[in-house]
Amino acid sequence: MLVALRNIGRKGSFAGFTVGQPPKVTHNSFGDGFKDKGTSLHLEAFYHFQVTDNLAITPGLFMITSPEHNDSNGSIYVSTVRTTFTY
Repeated sequence: MLVALRNIGRKGSFAGFTVGQPPKVTHNSFGDGFKDKGTSLHLEAFYHFQVTDNLAITPGLFMITSPEHNDSNGSIYVSTVRTTFTY
């Protein structure tokens, strides 16, 4: 699921938030030992800042809860910066 707010701060800029779940094994023919027992979520927030008609910078932060669908794993936080040149 993605939610975006357009023209925030400057025309052409937008903020977004996304939520998703990585693929998860809920049933298989090998038995319960191969099922994912926990639930992992991917949460991401970003801001696409349109600097000029040809340049945009997009900082973002995402978090993965219970990596590998394992509740005993701690959350992972990653920050990103994307620069887009349009010709």
